[in-house]
Amino acid sequence: TRLPDRLQSGTIIYKAIWATVRVNILMGMALVFVSVALDLSNVYFVNRLVAWLETRDDDPNAPVWGGLQWTVSLTCSMALNAAVRAHALYWVKLAGLSIRNVIMASIFYKTLRLSPAARAKVSAGCVVNQMAADAQRFIAVMPSIQNLVSLPLYVGYVV
Repeated sequence: TRLPDRLQSGTIIYKAIWATVRVNILMGMALVFVSVALDLSNVYFVNRLVAWLETRDDDPNAPVWGGLQWTVSLTCSMALNAAVRAHALYWVKLAGLSIRNVIMASIFYKTLRLSPAARAKVSAGCVVNQMAADAQRFIAVMPSIQNLVSLPLYVGYVV
Protein backbone atom coordinates (compact mmCIF):
# COMPACT_ATOMS: atom_id res chain seq x y z
CA THR A 1 0.00 0.00 0.00
CA ARG A 2 1.32 3.38 -0.94
CA LEU A 3 0.23 6.77 0.31
CA PRO A 4 0.51 9.63 -2.18
CA ASP A 5 3.81 11.46 -1.81
CA ARG A 6 2.31 14.67 -0.60
CA LEU A 7 -1.07 15.26 0.95
CA GLN A 8 -1.91 18.83 0.04
CA SER A 9 -4.41 20.93 1.94
CA GLY A 10 -7.07 20.50 -0.76
CA THR A 11 -6.71 16.73 -1.02
CA ILE A 12 -9.82 14.76 -0.16
CA ILE A 13 -9.09 11.89 2.20
CA TYR A 14 -11.34 9.34 0.52
CA LYS A 15 -9.34 9.62 -2.71
CA ALA A 16 -6.18 8.73 -0.81
CA ILE A 17 -7.97 5.88 0.95
CA TRP A 18 -9.40 4.49 -2.30
CA ALA A 19 -6.01 4.73 -4.02
CA THR A 20 -4.49 2.78 -1.15
CA VAL A 21 -7.07 0.05 -0.55
CA ARG A 22 -8.65 -0.43 -3.97
CA VAL A 23 -6.96 -3.78 -4.65
CA ASN A 24 -7.61 -5.10 -1.15
CA ILE A 25 -11.31 -4.27 -1.24
CA LEU A 26 -11.83 -5.66 -4.74
CA MET A 27 -10.01 -8.90 -3.89
CA GLY A 28 -12.01 -9.24 -0.69
CA MET A 29 -15.29 -8.71 -2.55
CA ALA A 30 -14.34 -11.21 -5.26
CA LEU A 31 -13.52 -13.81 -2.63
CA VAL A 32 -16.82 -13.11 -0.86
CA PHE A 33 -18.65 -13.83 -4.13
CA VAL A 34 -16.72 -17.11 -4.50
CA SER A 35 -17.59 -17.98 -0.90
CA VAL A 36 -21.28 -17.35 -1.53
CA ALA A 37 -21.13 -19.56 -4.63
CA LEU A 38 -19.54 -22.32 -2.56
CA ASP A 39 -22.25 -21.91 0.09
CA LEU A 40 -24.88 -22.36 -2.59
CA SER A 41 -23.09 -25.41 -4.00
CA ASN A 42 -23.33 -27.03 -0.55
CA VAL A 43 -27.12 -26.92 -0.88
CA TYR A 44 -26.87 -28.68 -4.24
CA PHE A 45 -24.60 -31.40 -2.83
CA VAL A 46 -26.94 -32.02 0.11
CA ASN A 47 -29.92 -32.28 -2.25
CA ARG A 48 -28.05 -34.77 -4.44
CA LEU A 49 -27.06 -36.81 -1.37
CA VAL A 50 -30.68 -36.93 -0.19
CA ALA A 51 -31.80 -37.97 -3.69
CA TRP A 52 -29.21 -40.76 -3.68
CA LEU A 53 -30.42 -41.94 -0.27
CA GLU A 54 -34.00 -42.05 -1.58
CA THR A 55 -32.96 -44.15 -4.58
CA ARG A 56 -30.98 -46.38 -2.22
CA ASP A 57 -34.20 -47.12 -0.33
CA ASP A 58 -35.87 -48.26 -3.56
CA ASP A 59 -32.87 -50.22 -4.84
CA PRO A 60 -30.66 -51.69 -2.09
CA ASN A 61 -28.16 -52.89 -4.72
CA ALA A 62 -27.38 -49.31 -5.84
CA PRO A 63 -23.64 -48.64 -5.85
CA VAL A 64 -22.21 -47.07 -2.71
CA TRP A 65 -19.78 -44.92 -4.68
CA GLY A 66 -22.63 -42.54 -5.61
CA GLY A 67 -23.22 -41.62 -1.98
CA LEU A 68 -19.50 -41.40 -1.31
CA GLN A 69 -19.12 -39.09 -4.30
CA TRP A 70 -21.69 -36.61 -2.96
CA THR A 71 -20.35 -36.86 0.59
CA VAL A 72 -16.75 -36.19 -0.51
CA SER A 73 -17.94 -33.35 -2.76
CA LEU A 74 -19.83 -31.78 0.13
CA THR A 75 -16.84 -32.11 2.47
CA CYS A 76 -14.40 -30.65 -0.07
CA SER A 77 -16.78 -27.79 -0.86
CA MET A 78 -17.14 -26.92 2.82
CA ALA A 79 -13.36 -27.07 3.38
CA LEU A 80 -12.70 -24.89 0.33
CA ASN A 81 -15.40 -22.47 1.49
CA ALA A 82 -13.73 -22.15 4.89
CA ALA A 83 -10.36 -21.42 3.25
CA VAL A 84 -11.84 -18.88 0.82
CA ARG A 85 -13.80 -17.14 3.59
CA ALA A 86 -10.67 -16.91 5.76
CA HIS A 87 -8.70 -15.47 2.84
CA ALA A 88 -11.47 -12.95 2.14
CA LEU A 89 -11.35 -11.91 5.79
CA TYR A 90 -7.57 -11.49 5.44
CA TRP A 91 -8.01 -9.11 2.49
CA VAL A 92 -10.70 -7.15 4.31
CA LYS A 93 -8.57 -6.83 7.47
CA LEU A 94 -5.66 -5.73 5.28
CA ALA A 95 -7.90 -3.03 3.80
CA GLY A 96 -8.83 -1.92 7.33
CA LEU A 97 -5.16 -1.70 8.28
CA SER A 98 -4.42 0.33 5.17
CA ILE A 99 -7.30 2.73 5.90
CA ARG A 100 -6.01 3.13 9.45
CA ASN A 101 -2.52 3.86 8.14
CA VAL A 102 -3.80 6.48 5.68
CA ILE A 103 -5.77 8.23 8.43
CA MET A 104 -2.83 8.14 10.83
CA ALA A 105 -0.45 9.45 8.16
CA SER A 106 -2.79 12.28 7.21
CA ILE A 107 -3.28 13.27 10.86
CA PHE A 108 0.47 13.14 11.44
CA TYR A 109 1.13 15.22 8.34
CA LYS A 110 -1.50 17.74 9.43
CA THR A 111 0.01 18.05 12.92
CA LEU A 112 3.41 18.75 11.38
CA ARG A 113 1.94 21.68 9.47
CA LEU A 114 0.20 23.25 12.48
CA SER A 115 1.39 26.63 13.60
CA PRO A 116 2.67 27.03 17.17
CA ALA A 117 -0.54 28.85 18.12
CA ALA A 118 -2.66 25.97 16.85
CA ARG A 119 -0.46 23.45 18.65
CA ALA A 120 -1.14 25.23 21.90
CA LYS A 121 -4.90 24.68 21.44
CA VAL A 122 -4.64 20.95 20.72
CA SER A 123 -3.12 18.68 23.35
CA ALA A 124 -0.86 15.80 22.45
CA GLY A 125 -3.30 13.39 24.09
CA CYS A 126 -6.09 14.46 21.76
CA VAL A 127 -3.94 13.80 18.72
CA VAL A 128 -2.80 10.42 20.06
CA ASN A 129 -6.41 9.48 20.83
CA GLN A 130 -7.53 10.39 17.35
CA MET A 131 -4.64 8.53 15.75
CA ALA A 132 -4.95 5.37 17.84
CA ALA A 133 -8.51 4.82 19.02
CA ASP A 134 -10.51 6.38 16.20
CA ALA A 135 -8.38 4.98 13.39
CA GLN A 136 -8.47 1.52 15.00
CA ARG A 137 -12.24 1.38 14.54
CA PHE A 138 -11.81 0.96 10.80
CA ILE A 139 -10.20 -2.43 11.37
CA ALA A 140 -13.12 -3.50 13.54
CA VAL A 141 -15.79 -2.35 11.07
CA MET A 142 -14.36 -3.99 7.93
CA PRO A 143 -15.72 -7.54 8.60
CA SER A 144 -19.19 -6.04 9.05
CA ILE A 145 -18.83 -4.32 5.69
CA GLN A 146 -17.84 -7.68 4.20
CA ASN A 147 -21.06 -9.19 5.57
CA LEU A 148 -23.08 -6.31 4.12
CA VAL A 149 -21.57 -6.99 0.70
CA SER A 150 -22.60 -10.65 0.77
CA LEU A 151 -26.07 -10.02 2.23
CA PRO A 152 -27.84 -9.17 -1.08
CA LEU A 153 -26.52 -12.38 -2.64
CA TYR A 154 -27.93 -14.53 0.16
CA VAL A 155 -31.24 -12.65 0.15
CA GLY A 156 -31.47 -12.99 -3.62
CA TYR A 157 -30.92 -16.73 -3.37
CA VAL A 158 -33.53 -17.21 -0.65
CA VAL A 159 -36.17 -15.11 -2.39
